[in-house]
Amino acid sequence: MGLLFAAFVALDFFQTVVARSWDKVPATLTAVYVEVAPEKEDPFALRTRFTYKIDGREYTSEQFARKEQGSDNYEKLALQARALRRQEDLVAYVDPDDRATAVLDPGSLASGFSSSSPSPSWRSES
Repeated sequence: MGLLFAAFVALDFFQTVVARSWDKVPATLTAVYVEVAPEKEDPFALRTRFTYKIDGREYTSEQFARKEQGSDNYEKLALQARALRRQEDLVAYVDPDDRATAVLDPGSLASGFSSSSPSPSWRSES
């Protein structure tokens, strides 16, 4: 069982490294909110909508992170939503093989090793 867990952690780490290498482009946040779904085990989820331009075309994405992340902590997600609203220089990570796929948070390289909040990857790296 431990080997299976290690394989999942390694796969997630690899996918995060790949996503962090995607093209970074400026993004404009058009919506951010905390969705409430009381029937789920983790009833709260951060939802976003943003636009970005690449290769002369404009796209819209609603995918905040590489994978859906629910939470039982509404306040944590509300704080994250407020931080996103205040962020001036958002960065979207765009899949080079599918320009219609982009995320604001490609994932933390520490995922699987710590239970801390996701890193603010959406911030500009200027």
